[in-house]
Amino acid sequence: MAKRPLKVFRTSAGFEDVYVAAPSRKAALAAWGTDKDLFEREVTEEVHDPKLTAAALARPGEVVRVPRGTTAQHLSAAGKPLKRELPNSAIPKPHTPKPRARQPKPSRVKLENARQRLNDASHSYDIAFREIERQMAELADKRDSLRIERDRTLKRLKVDVAKEQEAYSVALDAWEG
Repeated sequence: MAKRPLKVFRTSAGFEDVYVAAPSRKAALAAWGTDKDLFEREVTEEVHDPKLTAAALARPGEVVRVPRGTTAQHLSAAGKPLKRELPNSAIPKPHTPKPRARQPKPSRVKLENARQRLNDASHSYDIAFREIERQMAELADKRDSLRIERDRTLKRLKVDVAKEQEAYSVALDAWEG
């Protein structure tokens, strides 16, 4: 399908004429960033003058701005300003916003205090756990010593029970005998 030929459209924007080379009015409006039908309002037109269309045709789809005169011409067309004598109090003074006072740097005191509390608590718990582990090791040593003592004592007592059992059996056999 063949491309549609480009047309050049112009509208005004302040002290400038704004041109765009586009295949349709709708595409021109889109390039200008509006969805209002400027053609219906008769504030835009199609341009055929080669001098005026050259820049837009060189950059299709791009908005080309062309001033409608020099700054001097614009000021001249605006006319001379009215001169009135105004008292100094009536002359409007330009409003210059005061620079915002910079806020002071936030304090780190609360952060440092919180970190110190964290470190202190962590250290205290470490000490408490080490003490419990020391006590557990001490109790494990006591348990092991008690186990050894128990085993020795029970072994000795079993030997004593066995001797007494033997002596009783011998005495019982002699009594029945």
